[in-house]
Amino acid sequence: MKPALLLSIVSLVSLPVWSEDQTAGVETNPLSRQQVIILIKQRYGGRVLEIRKQPPPLENGCPDYRVKMISDGRVRVLHVDGSTGQVNH
Repeated sequence: MKPALLLSIVSLVSLPVWSEDQTAGVETNPLSRQQVIILIKQRYGGRVLEIRKQPPPLENGCPDYRVKMISDGRVRVLHVDGSTGQVNH
């Protein structure tokens, strides 16, 4: 085998294999207010009455959002994680 070919094969084999778990601690871009509004409307329908940015938690540094909405005649207050989009009631 040619040395250059052998070197490229060895370098490809030695590359790290990444999974989602290994990148879980990597900082992500925070969601914007507009992205949060779109997310809430897609999941719950209704109308967003108010959205407030909350101070970022120490874990990820991304701000969370407090969303007040109305759907089916019922007012709800939801908390949205600014980094993952996870919604808590």
